[in-house]
Amino acid sequence: IVVCTITALVILSSGVWNRAPVAQWSEPPAMVEVSPGQWTPPSSALPANTAEAFSDGEQVFAVLALDGERQRIYGNVRIDGADLASIEWRALDSAATPVSAEPGIFADYRGSTLAAKAFDSAQPGLGQWMVTAAVWLFALSTIITYGYYGEQGVAYFGGGVKAVRLYRGFWCVLVFVTTLGFIRTAGELDTLSTVGLGFMLVVNLPTMVILGHQAMRCYRDYFRRLDAGQIQRKRG
Repeated sequence: IVVCTITALVILSSGVWNRAPVAQWSEPPAMVEVSPGQWTPPSSALPANTAEAFSDGEQVFAVLALDGERQRIYGNVRIDGADLASIEWRALDSAATPVSAEPGIFADYRGSTLAAKAFDSAQPGLGQWMVTAAVWLFALSTIITYGYYGEQGVAYFGGGVKAVRLYRGFWCVLVFVTTLGFIRTAGELDTLSTVGLGFMLVVNLPTMVILGHQAMRCYRDYFRRLDAGQIQRKRG
Protein backbone atom coordinates (compact mmCIF):
# COMPACT_ATOMS: atom_id res chain seq x y z
CA ILE A 1 0.00 0.00 0.00
CA VAL A 2 2.76 2.46 0.94
CA VAL A 3 5.00 1.75 -2.07
CA CYS A 4 2.15 1.82 -4.60
CA THR A 5 0.70 5.03 -3.11
CA ILE A 6 4.05 6.84 -3.23
CA THR A 7 4.60 5.67 -6.81
CA ALA A 8 1.19 6.95 -7.85
CA LEU A 9 1.78 10.32 -6.16
CA VAL A 10 5.13 10.69 -7.94
CA ILE A 11 3.53 9.97 -11.32
CA LEU A 12 0.59 12.30 -10.72
CA SER A 13 2.64 15.19 -9.30
CA SER A 14 5.23 14.98 -12.11
CA GLY A 15 2.60 15.33 -14.83
CA VAL A 16 4.16 12.55 -16.90
CA TRP A 17 0.77 10.82 -17.06
CA ASN A 18 -0.58 13.82 -19.02
CA ARG A 19 2.44 14.17 -21.31
CA ALA A 20 2.50 15.74 -24.76
CA PRO A 21 2.77 13.60 -27.91
CA VAL A 22 6.28 12.72 -29.02
CA ALA A 23 5.45 13.11 -32.73
CA GLN A 24 2.65 15.26 -34.17
CA TRP A 25 0.63 15.16 -37.36
CA SER A 26 0.29 18.44 -39.23
CA GLU A 27 -3.30 17.31 -39.85
CA PRO A 28 -4.92 14.32 -38.09
CA PRO A 29 -5.51 11.52 -40.63
CA ALA A 30 -8.88 9.99 -41.41
CA MET A 31 -9.39 6.49 -40.01
CA VAL A 32 -9.31 3.52 -42.37
CA GLU A 33 -11.71 0.56 -42.07
CA VAL A 34 -9.34 -2.39 -42.45
CA SER A 35 -12.18 -4.91 -42.04
CA PRO A 36 -15.90 -4.59 -41.26
CA GLY A 37 -16.19 -2.67 -37.96
CA GLN A 38 -12.43 -2.42 -37.40
CA TRP A 39 -10.55 0.85 -37.78
CA THR A 40 -6.95 2.04 -37.71
CA PRO A 41 -5.03 5.15 -38.71
CA PRO A 42 -3.28 4.70 -42.09
CA SER A 43 0.10 3.05 -41.48
CA SER A 44 1.63 5.35 -44.09
CA ALA A 45 0.31 8.52 -42.41
CA LEU A 46 3.27 9.33 -40.18
CA PRO A 47 3.93 12.49 -38.18
CA ALA A 48 7.11 14.40 -38.80
CA ASN A 49 10.37 13.05 -37.29
CA THR A 50 8.79 9.66 -36.42
CA ALA A 51 11.99 7.75 -37.09
CA GLU A 52 13.97 10.09 -34.82
CA ALA A 53 11.35 10.11 -32.04
CA PHE A 54 10.86 6.36 -31.66
CA SER A 55 12.94 3.21 -31.80
CA ASP A 56 12.22 0.12 -33.84
CA GLY A 57 9.63 -2.14 -32.19
CA GLU A 58 8.56 0.48 -29.62
CA GLN A 59 4.90 0.42 -28.64
CA VAL A 60 3.01 3.68 -29.15
CA PHE A 61 -0.58 4.82 -29.02
CA ALA A 62 -2.90 7.44 -30.47
CA VAL A 63 -6.05 8.82 -28.85
CA LEU A 64 -9.33 8.49 -30.75
CA ALA A 65 -12.81 9.84 -30.03
CA LEU A 66 -15.57 7.24 -30.24
CA ASP A 67 -19.18 7.81 -29.20
CA GLY A 68 -18.17 10.76 -27.03
CA GLU A 69 -15.43 8.79 -25.27
CA ARG A 70 -11.66 8.84 -25.72
CA GLN A 71 -9.95 5.53 -26.40
CA ARG A 72 -6.39 4.50 -27.07
CA ILE A 73 -5.35 2.57 -30.15
CA TYR A 74 -1.97 0.85 -29.89
CA GLY A 75 0.66 0.08 -32.49
CA ASN A 76 4.31 -0.85 -32.93
CA VAL A 77 6.88 1.27 -34.76
CA ARG A 78 8.76 -0.36 -37.64
CA ILE A 79 11.83 1.55 -38.85
CA ASP A 80 13.48 0.76 -42.18
CA GLY A 81 16.69 2.65 -42.71
CA ALA A 82 17.49 6.06 -41.32
CA ASP A 83 14.32 7.98 -42.11
CA LEU A 84 11.62 5.50 -43.19
CA ALA A 85 9.09 4.25 -40.68
CA SER A 86 5.67 2.67 -40.47
CA ILE A 87 3.36 1.84 -37.61
CA GLU A 88 1.56 -1.49 -37.36
CA TRP A 89 -1.70 -0.55 -35.63
CA ARG A 90 -3.95 -2.96 -33.77
CA ALA A 91 -7.48 -2.39 -35.00
CA LEU A 92 -10.14 -0.71 -32.86
CA ASP A 93 -13.64 -2.22 -32.98
CA SER A 94 -16.36 0.32 -33.72
CA ALA A 95 -19.60 0.43 -35.68
CA ALA A 96 -19.11 4.16 -36.29
CA THR A 97 -16.05 5.87 -37.73
CA PRO A 98 -13.70 7.04 -34.93
CA VAL A 99 -11.86 10.33 -35.28
CA SER A 100 -8.54 11.53 -33.93
CA ALA A 101 -8.86 13.22 -30.53
CA GLU A 102 -5.19 14.22 -30.16
CA PRO A 103 -2.88 15.57 -32.90
CA GLY A 104 -0.06 13.12 -32.45
CA ILE A 105 1.41 9.80 -31.33
CA PHE A 106 2.42 9.10 -27.74
CA ALA A 107 5.14 6.87 -26.32
CA ASP A 108 3.57 4.07 -24.32
CA TYR A 109 5.27 4.04 -20.91
CA ARG A 110 4.17 1.09 -18.81
CA GLY A 111 4.87 -0.08 -15.29
CA SER A 112 8.25 0.85 -13.93
CA THR A 113 9.09 2.82 -17.11
CA LEU A 114 6.36 5.34 -16.29
CA ALA A 115 7.68 5.73 -12.73
CA ALA A 116 11.25 6.17 -14.05
CA LYS A 117 10.09 8.92 -16.45
CA ALA A 118 8.37 10.66 -13.54
CA PHE A 119 11.60 10.76 -11.51
CA ASP A 120 13.55 11.85 -14.60
CA SER A 121 11.26 14.85 -15.00
CA ALA A 122 12.66 16.21 -11.70
CA GLN A 123 16.27 15.07 -12.11
CA PRO A 124 17.45 13.59 -15.43
CA GLY A 125 18.88 10.12 -14.92
CA LEU A 126 17.41 9.66 -11.43
CA GLY A 127 14.65 7.32 -12.54
CA GLN A 128 16.97 5.09 -14.53
CA TRP A 129 19.04 4.13 -11.50
CA MET A 130 16.52 4.53 -8.70
CA VAL A 131 13.71 2.52 -10.30
CA THR A 132 16.13 -0.09 -11.66
CA ALA A 133 17.56 -0.66 -8.17
CA ALA A 134 14.10 -0.79 -6.58
CA VAL A 135 12.73 -3.23 -9.17
CA TRP A 136 15.83 -5.41 -8.82
CA LEU A 137 15.43 -5.58 -5.04
CA PHE A 138 11.70 -6.33 -5.29
CA ALA A 139 12.39 -9.04 -7.86
CA LEU A 140 15.09 -10.61 -5.67
CA SER A 141 12.84 -10.65 -2.61
CA THR A 142 9.99 -12.14 -4.69
CA ILE A 143 12.26 -14.91 -6.02
CA ILE A 144 13.33 -15.78 -2.46
CA THR A 145 9.77 -15.68 -1.13
CA TYR A 146 8.26 -17.84 -3.87
CA GLY A 147 11.17 -20.23 -3.58
CA TYR A 148 10.45 -20.59 0.15
CA TYR A 149 6.75 -21.22 -0.55
CA GLY A 150 7.74 -23.99 -2.95
CA GLU A 151 10.07 -25.56 -0.41
CA GLN A 152 7.30 -25.65 2.17
CA GLY A 153 5.01 -27.30 -0.36
CA VAL A 154 7.60 -29.99 -1.10
CA ALA A 155 8.12 -30.57 2.62
CA TYR A 156 4.35 -30.73 3.27
CA PHE A 157 3.86 -33.44 0.65
CA GLY A 158 6.43 -35.62 2.38
CA GLY A 159 9.61 -34.59 0.66
CA GLY A 160 12.68 -34.98 2.79
CA VAL A 161 15.92 -33.02 2.79
CA LYS A 162 16.94 -34.54 -0.54
CA ALA A 163 13.68 -33.53 -2.21
CA VAL A 164 13.98 -29.96 -0.92
CA ARG A 165 17.53 -29.73 -2.28
CA LEU A 166 16.38 -31.00 -5.67
CA TYR A 167 13.62 -28.40 -5.67
CA ARG A 168 16.10 -25.63 -4.84
CA GLY A 169 18.29 -26.66 -7.77
CA PHE A 170 15.28 -26.77 -10.10
CA TRP A 171 14.16 -23.33 -8.90
CA CYS A 172 17.60 -21.81 -9.48
CA VAL A 173 17.63 -23.26 -13.02
CA LEU A 174 14.23 -21.68 -13.74
CA VAL A 175 15.45 -18.30 -12.45
CA PHE A 176 18.46 -18.53 -14.78
CA VAL A 177 16.33 -19.54 -17.78
CA THR A 178 14.15 -16.42 -17.43
CA THR A 179 17.25 -14.25 -17.96
CA LEU A 180 18.14 -15.75 -21.35
CA GLY A 181 16.22 -13.13 -23.30
CA PHE A 182 13.18 -14.98 -24.65
CA ILE A 183 10.98 -12.53 -22.69
CA ARG A 184 11.49 -9.36 -24.74
CA THR A 185 8.58 -7.04 -23.96
CA ALA A 186 6.44 -5.96 -21.02
CA GLY A 187 3.44 -7.55 -22.75
CA GLU A 188 5.14 -10.94 -22.89
CA LEU A 189 6.11 -10.62 -19.23
CA ASP A 190 2.51 -9.72 -18.29
CA THR A 191 1.21 -12.73 -20.24
CA LEU A 192 3.61 -15.13 -18.55
CA SER A 193 2.89 -13.78 -15.05
CA THR A 194 -0.88 -13.85 -15.72
CA VAL A 195 -0.68 -17.51 -16.73
CA GLY A 196 1.29 -18.28 -13.57
CA LEU A 197 -1.17 -16.45 -11.31
CA GLY A 198 -4.08 -18.09 -13.11
CA PHE A 199 -2.57 -21.51 -12.40
CA MET A 200 -2.27 -20.60 -8.71
CA LEU A 201 -5.94 -19.56 -8.64
CA VAL A 202 -7.06 -22.77 -10.35
CA VAL A 203 -5.27 -24.78 -7.67
CA ASN A 204 -6.16 -22.66 -4.63
CA LEU A 205 -9.78 -21.59 -5.18
CA PRO A 206 -11.26 -25.13 -5.29
CA THR A 207 -9.14 -26.02 -2.26
CA MET A 208 -10.54 -23.02 -0.36
CA VAL A 209 -14.10 -24.07 -1.25
CA ILE A 210 -13.52 -27.67 -0.19
CA LEU A 211 -11.56 -26.96 3.01
CA GLY A 212 -13.02 -23.56 3.92
CA HIS A 213 -15.45 -24.99 6.47
CA GLN A 214 -12.59 -26.77 8.26
CA ALA A 215 -10.58 -23.54 8.40
CA MET A 216 -13.55 -21.68 9.90
CA ARG A 217 -14.10 -24.48 12.44
CA CYS A 218 -10.46 -24.19 13.53
CA TYR A 219 -10.82 -20.39 13.62
CA ARG A 220 -13.83 -20.56 15.96
CA ASP A 221 -12.20 -23.26 18.10
CA TYR A 222 -9.09 -21.10 18.54
CA PHE A 223 -11.05 -18.11 19.83
CA ARG A 224 -13.25 -20.37 21.99
CA ARG A 225 -10.14 -21.76 23.71
CA LEU A 226 -8.64 -18.26 23.91
CA ASP A 227 -11.74 -16.92 25.65
CA ALA A 228 -11.85 -19.91 27.97
CA GLY A 229 -8.21 -19.37 28.93
CA GLN A 230 -8.81 -15.68 29.66
CA ILE A 231 -11.81 -16.53 31.88
CA GLN A 232 -9.77 -19.14 33.74
CA ARG A 233 -6.95 -16.66 34.35
CA LYS A 234 -9.39 -14.11 35.72
CA ARG A 235 -10.80 -16.68 38.10
CA GLY A 236 -7.33 -17.69 39.18
